[in-house]
Amino acid sequence: MAFMSFNEFSAPHPDQQLESIASTSTARLSPLEWAVVALARRDNLDTLETPTRMGQAMAVIFGRRLSNRLADDHLEALRRMSVLVWHAPDRLTADEVEQFEEAGYTPEHLELLNESVRAATRH
Repeated sequence: MAFMSFNEFSAPHPDQQLESIASTSTARLSPLEWAVVALARRDNLDTLETPTRMGQAMAVIFGRRLSNRLADDHLEALRRMSVLVWHAPDRLTADEVEQFEEAGYTPEHLELLNESVRAATRH
């Protein structure tokens, strides 16, 4: 059985680093959602693509990581958006924002996510 310590992540958390951001925003994320945001920092942009059969075979041969897709669609939308915000905010498209909002998040959640990532990368 594998164990992953969530203490090793520098997860943005509204109760600590982001009190001012969280207090001015109407959007809130649960502790589980903050954990997804923190985990997304270690994912790369390739995890946003659905691997082809050839890609899966190459991953097995060369030991590459496959997609970290989450089973919960709501959390997967947050993971996808978080990966983009962490690694390629310039690649954020209207379609991605629309999928994020269709999953139940609001523009305020996106702003909270952007602000928290900016705060985490400043430290």
